[in-house]
Amino acid sequence: MIPLGIDPSPFIEPRASVIELAERLRADLQRPLVVFVGRLVGYKGLDVLFRAFRLVKKVSALIVGDGPLRGRLERLVQRGGIEARVKFVGHVSDSDLPAYLLAADIFVLPSTGRNEAFGMCQLEAMAAGLPIISTDLPGGVPWVNRHGETGLVVPPRDVEALAEAIETLANSPDVAKSFGERGRKRVLECFTLDRSLDLHGQLYRHLLDHSQSSG
Repeated sequence: MIPLGIDPSPFIEPRASVIELAERLRADLQRPLVVFVGRLVGYKGLDVLFRAFRLVKKVSALIVGDGPLRGRLERLVQRGGIEARVKFVGHVSDSDLPAYLLAADIFVLPSTGRNEAFGMCQLEAMAAGLPIISTDLPGGVPWVNRHGETGLVVPPRDVEALAEAIETLANSPDVAKSFGERGRKRVLECFTLDRSLDLHGQLYRHLLDHSQSSG
């Protein structure tokens, strides 16, 4: 198996403008700050996140991305009385994305369906040094984020478990920092673009050698 990979450098060595944007975001939003990155579609589980936020106190959320459910989700936030703690920022450019991750304290991926097969956004957040909260879906999501090592994994659609995980990391900054450090190390060891390319090269050379020897 060859995992997907990313270039971690924009998240580990951010540009000065990215650092400045991250500082402005941190100044404007209540801490601790949870960040979500992705399309605003059903299987991403944002409705579960917002219901969990009704159980969580003194934590705010930054929702990065856009999609067909944005209006419905904004109304859900208003009805839940959490609009003061949830900010929708819409689409963010790839060059600015590191700032939104660097500004945050926790990354959450509350996906509920198998459409979420891997969660590349997890890798970017891990490269940025964030602890991850994700769901125990069949496939790569809980394989990337190791429960108790790089973050916490909760059952899909479990509002109370998600709220508890957010509270745990929000109230345990040392644990959150440790998860973030291990997550960054895991990305650098297993999920870089260079490593993915190298493994593909090894596979092609093996197949070529095998075809030549069998021919």
